[in-house]
Amino acid sequence: MHWQVYGDERARRLVRSGVAVAAPEWGHSVHVELDGLSSDRDYRYRFRVGPYVSALGRAGTAPHPLVYGGALAMAFVSCAQYEHGYFTS
Repeated sequence: MHWQVYGDERARRLVRSGVAVAAPEWGHSVHVELDGLSSDRDYRYRFRVGPYVSALGRAGTAPHPLVYGGALAMAFVSCAQYEHGYFTS
């Protein structure tokens, strides 16, 4: 399987590409780890297998480690309310 990462929305500026194997020990999925991409920006990606091309996906990189980020929103969801007792699955 061929993978491609682009630096623009229209997939015209290729920044990384390679070949990966969808291995059974990874659930027949592809895991690609990249480094050297710019911090805090969006990239586009797609996969090619034979004549098939995936839809263009979007992924973002984390902010630079020395940059203070914006607000953080978190949510907590539970299927039980502890003070009313234990609930089994």
